[in-house]
Amino acid sequence: MKRLFALIAITIFLLLSSSINSSGQVHLHIVRIDSFPQLPGDTAFEGQVYSHIEIVVTNTGNTSFFGDIHVALYSQNIGLSGLDTLRDGPLPPVLLQPGDTVPLHANPNYSFRAMHYAAGDNIIVVWPYAASGSANFDTYQTHVYFALTVGIEDLHQTSFVIYPNPVSGILHLSFADITKVEQVRIYDVYGEELNRYNKTVRSINFSNYRKGIYFLELTDTDGNRLVKKLLVTGN
Repeated sequence: MKRLFALIAITIFLLLSSSINSSGQVHLHIVRIDSFPQLPGDTAFEGQVYSHIEIVVTNTGNTSFFGDIHVALYSQNIGLSGLDTLRDGPLPPVLLQPGDTVPLHANPNYSFRAMHYAAGDNIIVVWPYAASGSANFDTYQTHVYFALTVGIEDLHQTSFVIYPNPVSGILHLSFADITKVEQVRIYDVYGEELNRYNKTVRSINFSNYRKGIYFLELTDTDGNRLVKKLLVTGN
């Protein structure tokens, strides 16, 4: 009889536990993404590698989460056929109590590729999901301006010319129609804007720049953008 009562007590406890767990809810929400190109300002170049992206995630639900969190994204310009991942595993499990916030490191060699982004302004949808454990989630939306660099020299060589390239000192800029130039900007390989010039610029001094690869972006009066890859060799 005692054994029967014990079994009944255990059964009731398990049922109550199941009921409590089912009423609890994990809800993953992206607060922000750091070191990721977003408009206005940064430009993502084709093939460019981002090594320090962090996705800041919080649990807005009412129960704790313990598991592996991945992060996926896609550009609405391409759709789900261009689905990509910012963070995948296997990864160490993450413990998030209700209200907890944690920064998650993205893939260390994430790069921007034309198969995932369309040339120009992209509306990006990002969301976290539980690879282990279970959770609901909110999507996060941002903008990325994606610049193709493959074949640009051949395609636009008559409209915007830079020389010499490689350069160690003064770089000269030549435009097919100077009246169409709005501005010229210089970026490093991480997509950070280093300098900005108005439409009257005809030369830029690179003697104080470190050796490496840079990008020159021309914006015309119609809002179109053209990117040139530049190698600075130093003196």
